[in-house]
Amino acid sequence: MKVRHCCQFVGVVCMIGLMALIGCRKDKDKGPATPDMAKAGDNPQVIASAGANPEVIAKLAKADLLDGTEDDVVHRCAGCRFGMDGDEKNAVTVGKYQMHFCSAGCRDRFAKDVTGNTLALVIPDSD
Repeated sequence: MKVRHCCQFVGVVCMIGLMALIGCRKDKDKGPATPDMAKAGDNPQVIASAGANPEVIAKLAKADLLDGTEDDVVHRCAGCRFGMDGDEKNAVTVGKYQMHFCSAGCRDRFAKDVTGNTLALVIPDSD
């Protein structure tokens, strides 16, 4: 009887692990998150509508300085509240700023409402 319970437990643990692996892969190779996103080559994705908002541009100018360099690139992941570095392969261009995100999932979630998400950001003071 103990062997049967042990086998059931191992089966459940294996199923949970498999589901976790499948869940982690679903963000890979997704297309654009919104119809507003157009490809500029393979990367970056371009969000035209948000780049016209002066409040968005002002926030991105402040976020650009977080790495100590004013280069029109937000290197920290805005989807993670700037808690980690982004990656150029997960980039979105808003106006003249290129935003790097840590993953395609973070990028796509942020891109669903770039204007709203950018305006909601609390940007820490640059070091």
